[in-house]
Amino acid sequence: MSYSYEGSFVAIGSKIYVLGARYGDSSTSSEHVIDCRSHMVKPIISIPMQMCSMVPGVIDKKVYVIGVCRSSSPHSKMVMVFDTETQMWEEPVMMTTQDLEKLDLGYVSSRFVVIGDKVYMKSYKYSFVYEPKEDKLEMDELLNYNPWEHACVVDEVLYYFDYGENKLRAYETRHKCWVVVKGLELELLHDAGPSWSSRTVSYGGKVAVFLTKPNGWNRITFEIWCVEIALERRQKGDIWGKVEWCEVVLQGGFDLKKSVAVNI
Repeated sequence: MSYSYEGSFVAIGSKIYVLGARYGDSSTSSEHVIDCRSHMVKPIISIPMQMCSMVPGVIDKKVYVIGVCRSSSPHSKMVMVFDTETQMWEEPVMMTTQDLEKLDLGYVSSRFVVIGDKVYMKSYKYSFVYEPKEDKLEMDELLNYNPWEHACVVDEVLYYFDYGENKLRAYETRHKCWVVVKGLELELLHDAGPSWSSRTVSYGGKVAVFLTKPNGWNRITFEIWCVEIALERRQKGDIWGKVEWCEVVLQGGFDLKKSVAVNI
C-alpha cells in the first residue's frame, strides 16, 4: 500500500487514522484506519466535504480536522470532527474567528500540535492558538519567536529539534516562554553527517527525534537516525534531557513523511 504526500496521519492508542490518502494516479481520496496490533487496514466513512490542506489533531478521542473546503466559494476554512467511538463524522463547522485570513493552512501541516483542548499551529508569518469548541483563534507572538516544526508534546510542553543549532527547544505553554533543554550532548549527530530535517514524537514521557541524513556523496540513499531522549524537570523548573539511545534505524532511497507513536 502506498500513499501520496497528500495523506494526513494521526494516532489514537494502537490505531493510526489516515485522511485524504491517494493511491497511485487516483484523483479521489479515501480515509481508513490502521490497527497496529492486528496489522489490519479498515476503511472509515469518507470525510463528508471535499477538503484540502487538511491538518488533524486529537481532542478527547475525537479527530479534529482543520482544512479548506473546496466546494465553497470562496473557499472557506472548516473544522470536521470524527468521533472514533461512534465512527461517525459530526456536522461540519465553518471557522468564523478573527485573524482567519492570516492562517495559511498550506503552510501549517508540519507545524500543528494539540495541547489539552487547544490547537497550536504556525502559519507562514504567525503562530496561533485555536480553541475549536469555542471557535476562538488568537495569535501568540512568543510562540512565533522560533521557526518550530514537526513538534511533539510532553506534559503540555511543546518540543522540537532545531537541527541547525543542534538543540532540543521547548515552549512552555503555561508560562509562554521558550527554553533550551539542558544537559544534552548531541554532537555525535553532526559526526554522522549533516541533516536538513527532523521529526519528533512523544511516547512514555520521552521524546524521540528522527533525523534524515544522506548516505554517501550521491544523496540518492538516506539514513534515518533515531535519538531517544529522557526528560527531567528539576527543582528550579529547568528541563534537562539525557540521550538514552541513538542509532540508525532505516536506510534506503526514501524520505521521512510523518512520525506517530502508538500503544501496542
